[in-house]
Amino acid sequence: QALSMLTQDGVNVGHSALVCLIQSCSSMLSIREGMYLHYYLVCGFLFFDEDIFLENMIMRMYDKCGSLVDAKGSFDVMKRRNIVSWNMIMGAYSTRGHRKEAFRLISRMLLENSVKPDKVTFIIVLGVCDNISPISDVRMLHGSIIETGIEDDVTIGNVLINVYSRLHVLEDACGIFKRMPSRNIITWNTLISAHAMISGHEHVSLQLFRMMHFEDIARDKATFMSSLNGCVNRKVLVEGRLIHFEISQDRLESDLMIGTALIKMYGRCESLADACCIFESMMPKTDVILWTTMIAAYIQQGHNKEALQFYYRMKHEGVKPNKITLVTILNACTKLGLYIEGKTIHDCIPEKEVISDIILSNALITMYQKCGSFIDAEKLFVRMPKKDVVSCTAMIASYAEQGRGFDALFLFERMLQMGVSPDKFTFSSVLDACASISALSDGRILYALVIESGVDCDRVLRNSLISMYGECGIMQDAYNMFTKLKDPDNISWSAIIGAYANHGSCEDVLRLFQGLQEQGLEPSKITYISVLCACSHAGAINTGYTYFASMIAGGQSILPTYEHYMCMIDLVGRAGCVEEAEQIVIEMPLQPDAILWNTLLGACRVHQIADKGKLAADHVLELDKENEVAHVVLANLYASSGRWDEALMVKKAMMVATKKPL
Repeated sequence: QALSMLTQDGVNVGHSALVCLIQSCSSMLSIREGMYLHYYLVCGFLFFDEDIFLENMIMRMYDKCGSLVDAKGSFDVMKRRNIVSWNMIMGAYSTRGHRKEAFRLISRMLLENSVKPDKVTFIIVLGVCDNISPISDVRMLHGSIIETGIEDDVTIGNVLINVYSRLHVLEDACGIFKRMPSRNIITWNTLISAHAMISGHEHVSLQLFRMMHFEDIARDKATFMSSLNGCVNRKVLVEGRLIHFEISQDRLESDLMIGTALIKMYGRCESLADACCIFESMMPKTDVILWTTMIAAYIQQGHNKEALQFYYRMKHEGVKPNKITLVTILNACTKLGLYIEGKTIHDCIPEKEVISDIILSNALITMYQKCGSFIDAEKLFVRMPKKDVVSCTAMIASYAEQGRGFDALFLFERMLQMGVSPDKFTFSSVLDACASISALSDGRILYALVIESGVDCDRVLRNSLISMYGECGIMQDAYNMFTKLKDPDNISWSAIIGAYANHGSCEDVLRLFQGLQEQGLEPSKITYISVLCACSHAGAINTGYTYFASMIAGGQSILPTYEHYMCMIDLVGRAGCVEEAEQIVIEMPLQPDAILWNTLLGACRVHQIADKGKLAADHVLELDKENEVAHVVLANLYASSGRWDEALMVKKAMMVATKKPL
């Protein structure tokens, strides 16, 4: 109604009325009416283009109504602009995260030099800087701030510290902090938080907290939370407890956010008892974040079963898990290999929520992959509308583990076509896939891609390359890659030892194994399997016995697994010592299965020991009545020994057991 009066003859609308009309359009987000009013002002209001206040109001109206294009258009046609005009348009772009345009505007402002930027200008533009902003842009602004003479302003100093901290340029942040003539609590909290969040700098956050104490500066809730984030391991548990003491003194211990930060701190500092005490003291005043933090603390310290029990307790208490809780508890299921529990958790989540949340989908795919349920992983992967590097990498790793190397390579190619950039874990998984199908040429192309992409070829990737070259039989390349490692770990040594073991080079395997021990590293179970396999292929029975004995002696404290006993039976059996092999089977603390007895039967077949072979075959058939291999090997053993009647009886028994004709 007010707008309709503008066109009536004899109606003289005053300046204040126009301001009210523009404000009404802004508050009601009425862009259509605002445009009509703008048209009226341009066409019928004398000296509108000289009224900076009204022009700024129109620009603000467009901004509030969500039309950045019209706001910028209004700004561009202004004959004269003041500091409010510039700050308004920069603020419009900054609030929408348009960093580049905001920087273009301030550069234009400085170049035109008709209006000097003020404190608000710099706060607006610095506020849009994120952790990927070019440091050169920030330093340009910092230089302009110094030229303007407002660097000593405490708010400007705080904003600069925050921006440099986001970019991990802590040296510059500390320099500003030291030069500030006056600081407030926000200054201290910003710098403490910055150091606490960057790995390797957490100790500085605790030093700053102590400085506040010495300078008698009052701490607040944010100070305590930032300082607690700086307590990242057991070495600083005492400092964490001192901060906890101050929190108690300030009567903040019952605060949910403080309680959550304390549980997180004690979890990282390996003091689960303290974390549990804090949690129980918060009951029943808890929320899902507190429960999730407690679950994460258990997982962080390797207590995955307790984390799962805590999750069930949370549900029993009626606390509904959020996305972070679900991802956290799925991590526990992944580490424990608990497929049923993980599947049960999945079944409780609405399908729409799973598919729409890529982080949750990735956690489920990883869980299924680690638990060996590749079909479930693939089904979920196919249903995902959007895939990222984590989901693709998990699926590629799944294919590699199944020996489906070609599927892994095909998915990797699709991933590149989708515009998803691979990381070092992706490349590592694809190299494992190449190893599984001995795809040497693809592996070499992939290595070239690693170098071309600029991904750091660290120990993880080099270990995969060693395994790939080893599986393809290119031992010189495998060894060259191993020698490029500055500090090889257990996995590196296992990879190169495994490569030579597969190649049948027992002498090289033993030499490398000795090198591993000389480095002060403890051989893994996989390394011992490679050594025993190499000894078996070389017929080095005494050497194999020595290394097998060293697993439970010499301070190694590695208990032999089923695979180690299998290697030993194969080693001793190949050497013709069938009685010793049988003794190993009988005395082993694990229950032998059909495969293990079949290995002994094979040794009996090679060395023509029919009686022991009959005993081994009986054990196989007791465990698996339809085992055709045992029937065939035993029949051939009898036949080669000239015991034709017994061979025929075995074949008849196989026909009955398998229901197949001879």
